[in-house]
Amino acid sequence: MKNQNIRWAAGFLLLLIFVPAYAQQQTRQRSETGQSRAQQEAQEREQRRQDEEAVRRMPDSGADLAFVVAKRANIREEPNTSSRVLKQVERGEVLALIEREPVGTWYKVIHVDSAVEGWVDESVVIIKITANRYNAPPFEREETGTNQNPELSISNLEPATDLNLRINGTLYVIRANSTKTFTLEPGRYEYYGWSPGVRPAIGGDDLRSGTKYSWTFKIVRR
Repeated sequence: MKNQNIRWAAGFLLLLIFVPAYAQQQTRQRSETGQSRAQQEAQEREQRRQDEEAVRRMPDSGADLAFVVAKRANIREEPNTSSRVLKQVERGEVLALIEREPVGTWYKVIHVDSAVEGWVDESVVIIKITANRYNAPPFEREETGTNQNPELSISNLEPATDLNLRINGTLYVIRANSTKTFTLEPGRYEYYGWSPGVRPAIGGDDLRSGTKYSWTFKIVRR
């Protein structure tokens, strides 16, 4: 019994010695991890600052752009992290910014090369706003002398490339080498058109009764 008590006492003494040492080790590791994380966050903040400065110095390209500054980022179907990923992009890629005002923290963008339209979180991009919001050619007009609702004809002269055209939020696809005509209510219309490999053309116009409008899409290759 005496020897057993001695063993218990020895075991308890070892426990008293071990526990503080273990606690100190864990505290030290947490401190080192905290310092490492803090250093990483500081480096990320500095990198972000440098990226923002570089984007600020860029000349105006005539379009609103979003520069990807994260190692990888997702373009999603809806402005939330639970929606479907449409495309993954990498640092250095440039997206066309469609809406200047975000929905929460999400911006609506188009990946120019693939023509994928979706949403990207503000944390992974840096925004560059142009002084020339509307870069699309204006609608051509023809007065009809009537009070009929305005008519809009969109012609896609490309032989093998479809045109995506979103008018006041509604998406229309004008197939290659075709024309589509719409009859619309009078009023203000915002629109943008895009195709794979083509920077979106953004415009706006007031459509009036008794007027026919037309717009022609053709890629200018240099």
